[in-house]
Amino acid sequence: MNINKSSIAFNTAIDYKKGNFSVISNDKVSSDWNITLSDGTGFLAIRKPGEIEKITPGSTVTVQIKALPTNATCTYTQISGMLIDANGNVACYGKLSSNLLDSEIKVTIPSSLPNDEYKMYVFAEDVNSTTGNYVDFASNMVELKSTKIALNSVAVKNVTIPDANETFSPSVTCNTAGIKDCSALLKQGNNTVSGPLKYSTSYTIEITLNALDNYAFSTSTTATLNNQNATVKYISESKIMLTYTFTTQNEPPTEPPTQAPTQAPTQEPTTEPTTEAPTQEPTTEEPTTEEPTQEPTTQASTKEPTTQATTKEPTTQSPTEPTTQAPTKEANKSNLKWLWIVVLLVAGGVSGAIGYKIKSKNKTK
Repeated sequence: MNINKSSIAFNTAIDYKKGNFSVISNDKVSSDWNITLSDGTGFLAIRKPGEIEKITPGSTVTVQIKALPTNATCTYTQISGMLIDANGNVACYGKLSSNLLDSEIKVTIPSSLPNDEYKMYVFAEDVNSTTGNYVDFASNMVELKSTKIALNSVAVKNVTIPDANETFSPSVTCNTAGIKDCSALLKQGNNTVSGPLKYSTSYTIEITLNALDNYAFSTSTTATLNNQNATVKYISESKIMLTYTFTTQNEPPTEPPTQAPTQAPTQEPTTEPTTEAPTQEPTTEEPTTEEPTQEPTTQASTKEPTTQATTKEPTTQSPTEPTTQAPTKEANKSNLKWLWIVVLLVAGGVSGAIGYKIKSKNKTK
């Protein structure tokens, strides 16, 4: 046969079924082979934006078909894929989708493959070997890879987590290479919070990170906030959002009890007058001690009750305090009572003496 070897894309064993994307066994021995020729150009497929992690066993690859070949001489029947290992050998091959117009195809890399990093190629294929014709056709192959540097993890620091009665500071820093800028917001539900925080309330810090043009986030990018794991929300290759939820402290349990004791002492002074009562009792006893000093017998012996009463009253009032004036008045009343008795006795004695003298004179006459 006159075959142009440069037009051969690849070969497969004649009994290999191209219906499933599966692992290729290297120990397969066959004398009959199927030839797949290159035919058609213009096929375009990319990996889904955000999926920039390495293609390894067990990982998921999302293929987005952008354009089909326009100059093919065949009729394509399926979208096929191929994995190439580090040694250049085909590790997996087969159909990804039978729908050529399928805009997005999810492919799970077989976990039974050796643990390695693989290259993945996607192409449109016209499969004829199942009908007895050993020749198949394939379009140009497109490698699924990212041209950007993957941001697998980022670290945000210097985030002040506020507490109740404190205000959130939106100033944050991210020193990870490839980050263009970052900004922070504090939210309660869907509302942005700017004032002091409430007690016993849940809040969420949202930090938006933007990547430089030659860097890209992925759906598996991880992040830390103040060295603590944070939840990552993938938005696009150039933007992610970190969220961190916290709850402020409870209402201080000591506030209500501390108010009651402060009021209780204000009521306790009502019992303090009981301590003042004994201090007043001696004041009531002072007049009683003064009464014996002003007995009427002493005033009667002097026979000058009027002058003594007036001279002693200032002496009893001057040394006593205003609080002892009430007992002094009572003592004065008692003194006046005795003075009147003395006056009456003196007056009676004088009148009796005069009457006796007059009666003696009459008898003499």
